Amino acid sequence: MGARNREKLLEQINSELKFEEISSHATASHYPSQQVFLNVIPIFVSALCRIFRSLSDRGIKFDGFDAGTYKAVFVDELAVDFDKISYNKLRIM
Repeated sequence: MGARNREKLLEQINSELKFEEISSHATASHYPSQQVFLNVIPIFVSALCRIFRSLSDRGIKFDGFDAGTYKAVFVDELAVDFDKISYNKLRIM
């Protein structure tokens, strides 16, 4: 990947996943950057939803024993809203 494409991708990731907002919130709350963790499960679920919707929109047929189950969940039921971020304190003992 070239430098131009890498920069474009990083800008898109930062804007869509609100990394700047999360970093600003952590800084304003006086958290050291080494103590800020992201839950990546919503990011993964969002990616799966986008992939399944794209495949479905292109007319790709889902085959197999439980294909309909996964299609229903990732195309029709799940949605991740990155505009609503929740911040939680987790104490590690």
